Amino acid sequence: MHLELLDVNSLDIGRYRAKVVQDPDDRQAIRGFVKLGMVMPVRTLSVTRDLSVQGRHAQEINELARALNEYTGVQAEVVEQVTLDDHRLMEVPVLVGLFGKPNEAELRNLTQYLMAGGFVMGGMYSLEEDLFAGLEKYGGLVRGRDFYSQVLPKDHLLYRTFFDIPGGLGSRSLQKENADGRIVTKVVDCMVGYYLKGRLVGIDPIESWRWVDHSNPMNASHELMFAINVVIYALTQEGSLTQRLIRAN
Repeated sequence: MHLELLDVNSLDIGRYRAKVVQDPDDRQAIRGFVKLGMVMPVRTLSVTRDLSVQGRHAQEINELARALNEYTGVQAEVVEQVTLDDHRLMEVPVLVGLFGKPNEAELRNLTQYLMAGGFVMGGMYSLEEDLFAGLEKYGGLVRGRDFYSQVLPKDHLLYRTFFDIPGGLGSRSLQKENADGRIVTKVVDCMVGYYLKGRLVGIDPIESWRWVDHSNPMNASHELMFAINVVIYALTQEGSLTQRLIRAN
């Protein structure tokens, strides 16, 4: 994306959830802003026992925003909570960590969000069957042809969008809830990408808990570097929700 650099302070940021400008000759010469929202199913917001989950998720998003502000030219702001069935979902360019089973209205909205250019960072594996069924039911798409998942090579652009992370991130865990409610964990040495019509719309696993793991600052920094790469990739890739929102204004 070849765009002229500009002063983000001169922009009317209230018009957008995100806007970025990038120098194609210098990947770190990027300026802009992104508004990150805490997005989750209605059930997760309404059930008391999930308050700790909400608090942890908010902490992780705030830490990601802080890191974007500190290390990049992208100004990040955390805004109000949004549920998956809210029409404002279409204004949030990157969802950080999906968790909790969506109801039917939320699944339909999430399907439309992905088809419109949205991106999900983490939690895709746990909702894979629901999402794939939603793309078939509400998008009229064909699994294996229009959408699919695959292991991302360790030289993928995600590992060098802003920071260089040679060799990937090492072993991590994919988790999903089985039919009887138990959490099943699968340890992998890779990142799984989810594609829709040739565009990367999500990745997993993202171990966002590591961003706030103060017991291991080096590990936390490594995970945050990759998260920053993912956000910038999601904002700047062709067909992203960011580009569509900008063109519509």
